[in-house]
Amino acid sequence: MLTVIDHQHVLGNTHDEWEIKNTSGLQAYKAQQYEQAIQLFKEALLTIPEEEQPNSRQAMTLNNVAAAHEALGRYDEAELYYQQSLTVVERIQGPNHPDLLPGLKNLAILHREQRNFDQAERLYQRSVFIIQHILGNSHPHLIPGLLDLAHVSQAQGEYGRAEGYYERALAIGEAELAPAHHQTQTIRMQYANLLRHLNRIDDAEELERRARRGLENPGNYSESK
Repeated sequence: MLTVIDHQHVLGNTHDEWEIKNTSGLQAYKAQQYEQAIQLFKEALLTIPEEEQPNSRQAMTLNNVAAAHEALGRYDEAELYYQQSLTVVERIQGPNHPDLLPGLKNLAILHREQRNFDQAERLYQRSVFIIQHILGNSHPHLIPGLLDLAHVSQAQGEYGRAEGYYERALAIGEAELAPAHHQTQTIRMQYANLLRHLNRIDDAEELERRARRGLENPGNYSESK
């Protein structure tokens, strides 16, 4: 299930007609009353004056309409509204702004759930590019996107590509987080699962041993065998 975006993260506690409609839509969404949520979100969109568009309220509400359609299994409608939301953010912030990341993730998950792995991969790649553009090539914030890329590559049978993503994520984890960090251990275990699938049992077992050592003795971790 995708998450709707809460207006308070953007606007604070303003009390206008848009906020009333959007808040009511959020409440309906959380109550799993998705048709009502869609109606309320659409009413919220109508309260935004045309001369104020595009703006963050418009992008947020379009995303929320998409999430409600997705919850109902209306994937074509969900994709349309996610795309519209991303277009609005791009018009406001440009093509490489971090505000695009939640929408890119939502749309990637939508495609992934429908097994449209190639489209999901392109969206994850764009997310990784944006993070690299802002934070550099070795920041830990890259790790979730690299793991997503590994997963969709593996789902397409592109095992060499998946391994490359795992290796890069692991290198970042070991260098920037620490070898015993829980996220580094998670990368090792997921990478080991791929290696087992490829019947590279010795390599998988070594990664698993390293992960167990880190989990059991995080303060006294050693890379030695």
